[in-house]
Formats: sequence, C-alpha cells, structure tokens
Amino acid sequence: MIPANLLRTKIARGKILPHYAELDQDTISLAGNIIAAFESNNGKPRKQLDEKISVFEAQELDYKLVRGLSTLLERRSIFKADSSIDPRAARMALFKEASRAKVITIEERERLIHGVADKMAISTESLEKAIFSDIQDELILKSFKSLSPQSLLHNYNVALTQTLLLKSLRLEFKVSANWKSIIREMKLLGLVYTVEQNDTDYLISIGGPLSISKMADRYGNSFSKLLPQIMKSDARQIKAEVLARTKSKTYSFEVDSDKVRADLDETDDDVTQRVSYDSTVKSRFARIFNSCGSGWNLTIDPEPLVADGRVLVPDFCFEKYDINIFLEIVGFWTEEYLNDKMSKLDSLADIDMLVAVNQDLACSKTRNLKLPVIYYVKDIPLKPILHLLTKREEAVIERDTDLVRALGIRLSGDVVSTEDIAQKYNLSSQAVSRATSGLSFDGYSRIGEYYIAETLLRTLRERIDGLKDGILSDALMLIDSFGLKNPYQILDSLSYTVLWDGLDTARGRIKKV
Repeated sequence: MIPANLLRTKIARGKILPHYAELDQDTISLAGNIIAAFESNNGKPRKQLDEKISVFEAQELDYKLVRGLSTLLERRSIFKADSSIDPRAARMALFKEASRAKVITIEERERLIHGVADKMAISTESLEKAIFSDIQDELILKSFKSLSPQSLLHNYNVALTQTLLLKSLRLEFKVSANWKSIIREMKLLGLVYTVEQNDTDYLISIGGPLSISKMADRYGNSFSKLLPQIMKSDARQIKAEVLARTKSKTYSFEVDSDKVRADLDETDDDVTQRVSYDSTVKSRFARIFNSCGSGWNLTIDPEPLVADGRVLVPDFCFEKYDINIFLEIVGFWTEEYLNDKMSKLDSLADIDMLVAVNQDLACSKTRNLKLPVIYYVKDIPLKPILHLLTKREEAVIERDTDLVRALGIRLSGDVVSTEDIAQKYNLSSQAVSRATSGLSFDGYSRIGEYYIAETLLRTLRERIDGLKDGILSDALMLIDSFGLKNPYQILDSLSYTVLWDGLDTARGRIKKV
C-alpha cells in the first residue's frame, strides 16, 4: 500500500477510477531514474537521497507518482545510523553534563563536548557525529533490494489499488481454477467472506474493512494483502464498493486486470508471509487437541464443502476410521455475514459438523442451529468436543460390531490379528476386537489381539519345552522367529511363568506352571 494522501483517483459517473501508472517510455524512464537514485545512494546519508528525489518531484507534473514510487522503494531499503556509539546515550551524557554548567558561548559548548568525550573515551568528532546520527536525514542507506522499472510500476498499481480498497465496503470477483487456494488464503487472513457456486465459477464476496466494526486497521491490512493473490489467479470481474469522503455515498470500482498485475516475488507488501492459523483461538485449540492423545487426526482447513451452491471451508476436520467430523468456528461477524453463515450451516445439516461460537458474540441465530453448538469465551473447550467425538466413535464401533458378527468371518493362515481382519473388511480395529472377543474359530486360539493356529502353538510349545535351562531370552527369540509379536501373552497361554532376576532378560528364566 501507499499512504492515503498519495492516492491518485478521479470520479466519473458514480465510479472511482485510480490513476494507474502507464508502462509507456516516459514513465518507465522515470521509474528507472528513481531506482538509480536509490542504487547510487548506497552508503550515503538519506538527506542526499531525498535531494535527488526532490529534483524528480520538481520536474514531474504529478509529484504523487514520484513520491509513491519512492515510498515503495524505501520499503526495500535498510537505513541505519552510522555510528559505533549509541546516539541516545551520547545525547543523555551531554544533557546531563549541560544541566550542571551554564553553556552560552561556542567556547563553552566546545569545552562541554570535549569533557564528555574524554569521559566516554572517544574523540570529540565521534561524539558530535553520534549525537545526530539517528536523525532521519543522517541515516545511512545500508542496503537496497533493486528491481526493474516495469516491476516497480506494476507494484505501484497494486499498491494504489490496495490503498483504495481500504475505503471499501465490499469486494467481489469470480474465480474458477484455483478457488480453493484463495478461500484458504482468506481464512488465513481472517477475512469475512461468502462463496457461491455457479456452474464452474465461484462468486466470492468479501466484506471490506469499513464494513467491520472492530479491528478495522488490522482487518484492512489483511484485506489488502489478499489483492496480489487474487491478481495472480484467474479472477475476473473484480469489483468493489468504495465509501466517499463524505461517507454519504459510495462509488463503484472495477479493477483493471491489464494494469494491476502482481508478481509475488517482487511486490513490496509482504504478501508471501504465511501463518499456520488465521486466529490465536484456532492455534491454541489445535495445539491442545493434538497433545491430548485422542487418536483422532486433526486437519486444518480441509477440503471445501458444497451444498445448494454454497461453499464452506470448515476450520478443522477430525478424522478416524471412516469418520469425518468438521468444526466451524464463528468469531466476529457482521449481520449480513452471520445470516449467510447460519443459512449455509443449516444447508449442511446432513454433514457431521460441530459449531464453536464466541459466547460474547452469540445471538439467537446461533442458538437455533440444527447442528451441535459449543460456546466458548477465550478458548474452545476440549471436554465437550472429546465427548462428542467419543459418541460418534462409539456409534461407528457399534455399527461395525454388528457387521462383523453378521459377516461370518473365516480365518486362514497361522497368525491372524484383529487389525488384519479390520483392514480386510474396512472396519475399525476396535469394532473387530470387540465383536470377536466372544467368538471362537475352529483350529485357532485367541491370544491378545491375535488368533494363532493350534498347530503352530503345539509346535511352539514343543520347541520351548526343549529349551535348555529355560532361559527367557532364548524363549523370546524363538517366539519372535515364528513371527509372533506378543511373547509374554503367548508364554502365559502356554502355562509358563517368568522368574525375574533383575530387569535383564538374559538373567530371566521361564518355568512351567
């Protein structure tokens, strides 16, 4: 963005038209000269750079263009004080000493500076230089990230549009190919939006900064960061409503895609910054949930859900077995946004979804939802969510348990685990374990979560009986050679007990009970 006082626009027939920088020979030459001024000022005071820019401002009819271009280049520059001495400390030492003595003449000033310099063990020249080294005019240009004149002009047109959109009430555009990535970007930036599907197109409408009653500055900054992402997509018909200065009327505004083209590698605003979550509420919940060991896999911003032409990207998806349960967080909102959100959620009533609503922002609309609603104040409570997830999991296990019992499962092979059965029939392992716990299969014994063929157990028993001295480690190696993973349960089933002598298995023995 650029400062609002550098915004170049005109009004015509109810429309606000930004005065974009043309990519003609004269404008490209101007941009190149300004870039060259920055490049040639490396290692020099800022005041020299400002003098060079002032020359261009005097020559150019529209100084706002020169000032806007130089503002963008300043953001690609690093200015630092050229002093090994802390300027503030130097000034404090002088002020402290001056408060004790009367300083009127030049001679008295020189004596004061000389005395302070001696105390600080530096030269008077170094002290005088340090005093003013952090003043803006004296800052030194230490580095400058250059770019081509064409890229600077493209960035200027993007920045001009971003600044104009800070005064907007709404932004709308159509997109098709990469709509999912744009939706995720909007969620990461915490924007209030709606999405409607129309054949292969998606109409996205975003509430502008001036439509949000709280956090307008932060929201506006996030709003403007989205623009380069939109311009790099296949978005079209990008329109906005912009509030007039008098705030008594609005102007329509349509982005000129030919003039506004973003290159994310070279745009000045740091639009490439990414965050893991679009709110601290989400990040805290994800951290706490992932550490509770529930066995559920948590996915952030899963695939969008579409119902009745409306699109919703839930904040989270809980996954386990073939269960997908979604969680949508309702934070700050506008009346229009909430109405759309509630209607959208109701249209998704057939999808397994939970809704977390900020208690301070709750209203009757959220209480009338057909979906389970969890209210929170600061953090989303974990207990009620785990309770609901457990209920869903238990229902699936019960369903699968009945299915296992009806399947008439037959076993084959020497060793069959309940996990093997679950994978074969695409069922939950808990359901198979529960359903088969009371079942017996001819020729097999159930040991833990394994069914082991009786013939294999007899062979194993004979081999263990033949072990010399009953050394535990030998028995464990023998059981492992049969491909069995639960040696102590097998020893117990074969009527062996373990005699321990410390914790070392090499010193342990087995004994027939």
